[in-house]
Amino acid sequence: MAKFRQVFDKIKIPIAIFTVLAGLTLYTIGFMPIGAESYDSVEFFSIAFRALFSTCRIFIMESDFSDLNEIVSNNGFYIFLFSLVHTLGALLTIMTILSSIGIKFISRLKLALGNGEQIYIFLGFNEASLNLIKSLKAGSKSRYYIVVESLQDGEEDGDLLLRLREDRFILIDTVWQDLTTLKKLHLPKRLINRELHIFALSSEESKNAKVTLALLKQVQNDKMGEDKVKFYVNTTDESAEKYFEIVNKEKNTDFEVRTFSIPDLMARQLFETHPIHSYMPLDTESAKALSGFTIFLAGLGPEGVEILRKSIYLGQFEGGNYRAIITDGEMAKKRGYLFNKYPGLRNNYQIETHEAEPGSEEFYGALESNISTINYIVLALDNDKLNIDTAIEIQRLINRSQNNKN
Repeated sequence: MAKFRQVFDKIKIPIAIFTVLAGLTLYTIGFMPIGAESYDSVEFFSIAFRALFSTCRIFIMESDFSDLNEIVSNNGFYIFLFSLVHTLGALLTIMTILSSIGIKFISRLKLALGNGEQIYIFLGFNEASLNLIKSLKAGSKSRYYIVVESLQDGEEDGDLLLRLREDRFILIDTVWQDLTTLKKLHLPKRLINRELHIFALSSEESKNAKVTLALLKQVQNDKMGEDKVKFYVNTTDESAEKYFEIVNKEKNTDFEVRTFSIPDLMARQLFETHPIHSYMPLDTESAKALSGFTIFLAGLGPEGVEILRKSIYLGQFEGGNYRAIITDGEMAKKRGYLFNKYPGLRNNYQIETHEAEPGSEEFYGALESNISTINYIVLALDNDKLNIDTAIEIQRLINRSQNNKN
């Protein structure tokens, strides 16, 4: 469906231009009086404007075939061309209407007719939501996947809808950050009574918690089954889970609210896949490191902070010192946040910070001056393309440094 849509988007304008030009030509010829040897300018323009009006009627699936002169109306080749142009115009109109209704209509139709046993509702759409939905779809086929996301004007052909069409998710076009009740989603009652799994996985952690709290209070007030509704919240606030427990106790309910941090999970997966000790010279007989551990971290966003924390836990060895070199384009602000939230980092660990954008002289200067002692490089720049481009340039710098040594 997505591929067909892309093809249609590419050919619809050429088809429309061809239909207009061909319609004007055919109707102009068809409206010319039989037997007339010449036409004055007024008569010609009158025929042309009449042909233009009839051409416009093609797109509302109307035809003025009965007004054509007898010569063309009895000509098989002319009738074939006339029918072809009207068919193209009708198809263009139908496809445009379906395109404008698009995913919203299809989603509502699926909701009206659907009967899934488990309903998975995602508040907001991002890479985390997409990857989780794809993973879940590999399991039970009786699950319904609903994405709640607001479409802005002109976003009908955006990345969100392309992915929704490819993976056949259900879209509810509304601002999820303003949700205070499930009723605003206008879900059929039979789906509301199914097993609901509600995910708030966006990077807006405060909004995740706020909306989840509002929905938790709503299901409490509506006395929905505690085993029928489960919440999953992305937040780095370690006290969030306890707060939801307090809200449950206030109403004497036991709705399950699971909190987790996507940056935390990413950092754990990184060091499980690429353990720090694999990049350290170790003396296994004395159980000591033969050198200190130095990590170069580009980016101090949520992922960068968790990677730094995990590297401190895992990067301290007997016989060597821990050291971190961190770069970020907004380091002044982010450094203050880091040391305010984790004050012990400032005085107890050797952490160097540089305000430097990837690609800047400061960035490569901080890397090049420490290249001989760096054991581990992590790019957490919140942009896959920038991560890849920066990795290529860093590899070029490392290769040049090694060649200079040789």
